[in-house]
Amino acid sequence: MWKEKLARQNTGISVSTLVNHNILEKHRYYIKSIAEIIQFLAINELALRGAYEAEEHAERSLFSNLFKFTLKKDTLLSECAQHIPKNANYTSPAIQNEIIEILSDMVRESVVADIRNADVPWFTLMEDGTRDKNNRENLSIAIRKELDAKNFTDLTLDIMEKNNLDTSRLLSQCYDGASVMSGKRGGVAALIQKKLKRNVPPSMKIACPFCNQRLATALI
Repeated sequence: MWKEKLARQNTGISVSTLVNHNILEKHRYYIKSIAEIIQFLAINELALRGAYEAEEHAERSLFSNLFKFTLKKDTLLSECAQHIPKNANYTSPAIQNEIIEILSDMVRESVVADIRNADVPWFTLMEDGTRDKNNRENLSIAIRKELDAKNFTDLTLDIMEKNNLDTSRLLSQCYDGASVMSGKRGGVAALIQKKLKRNVPPSMKIACPFCNQRLATALI
């Protein structure tokens, strides 16, 4: 195996060329199917994990149940699963989280591309939060930061910079009524203007005339 590795390094041959093409395609179809199951659950806002049955030594979750159901219905996937090593079936929570992170990156890149390629080069900054049933405020961009105006401001501008959004084209800002966000002196809206050294006025939250839903494009 060591000699084979050295030979591949010296000749530039990849591992994929040493694998039977038919087997390689089956492996790809297998991974693709797992990603599609996770994508389905994420889009429909369904939990992937569930309860662990101690007596049966098995996890009862939507992901595992849907994957088993798909194996029964998809004969090609069932055939592919037969060639997957038992110690590398790519269904662990770590793999699930990695695929979710990849999907998240793809969505974020798509949103940024829409903003950067829009006919109108200007955009409005809008931030909002949601409360869970325990009445806790959830804001993903500040999950590991202190929830004060300065950290919100630094994190917001950092996200825009990482996504290559030109802050010179920031036309206006829109926030909820919390003083930490919309305060005239120490709120995020005011601090962003200080950071950018120019006036970026607030804007109203616009509702769709057909469905009465607020219109917004979110990066996070």
